[in-house]
Amino acid sequence: MFWALVVLSEALFWILLGGFALARYLWGRRRLSLLFLVALVVNEYWLVPVAVRDVAHNGRFTVFHADVLLEAVALPVVLLVWGKDLFRRIDRGAERYVSEVRAIAESEGLGLPKSAVAALARSRRGRAAQHWEETGEPRGDGSPPDLDHARRQRRRWYIHLAIFIVGQGLIQLALFTGFLEPSDGLFFGNGPRSAISLGPIEFLPDVTGLRTLWLVVLVVDFVWSFSYTLWPKEQAGETARDRGG
Repeated sequence: MFWALVVLSEALFWILLGGFALARYLWGRRRLSLLFLVALVVNEYWLVPVAVRDVAHNGRFTVFHADVLLEAVALPVVLLVWGKDLFRRIDRGAERYVSEVRAIAESEGLGLPKSAVAALARSRRGRAAQHWEETGEPRGDGSPPDLDHARRQRRRWYIHLAIFIVGQGLIQLALFTGFLEPSDGLFFGNGPRSAISLGPIEFLPDVTGLRTLWLVVLVVDFVWSFSYTLWPKEQAGETARDRGG
């Protein structure tokens, strides 16, 4: 029964997100879009007490409970780390994209689907490369595009690290209080389970296995994210500019 509520919550998320986008960017109804935004936040948390009660009643901690609790932890962490800056970036990007779609539709007489595809083709990366080739200077705050990308990758990993610390802390608290056991299964209760192999790493689909897998993912994400700091991406338009020189 609980998994059905998770599916319902996921469906509500996409419906509310669509309503928010329509109200804010297509209809220009800012206040209505804020109501959808509040409903999105409520939708992320109404399942938390249901999940806790279900685990306490049935004595099983499944992947559906983990999904609900991790999302409830991740949302405030992301808001604390990025907060308004994240929302403003997304908001400006969405408004710019909708304006571009409308401009293309009016100037070229295209339908909405074709205008949307054409607007996607004019991505920020494409504009940055074009600006670099035309002027030989980077766009934005003066930092080369590769350094901007490296900084974004580091910030993204810091968010992952914060979520990891909070999530692992909550799991440890649940283990300490006896709410969870290290061998509790994530999928099908506490029956016999086969180890899952990821190359040289094997783990059981239980609480201990989840913690181990998450640590491995965090380390891999660290290597990937900080590789852009050690070996930055090629700057957009640099090759074309060098050829011109």
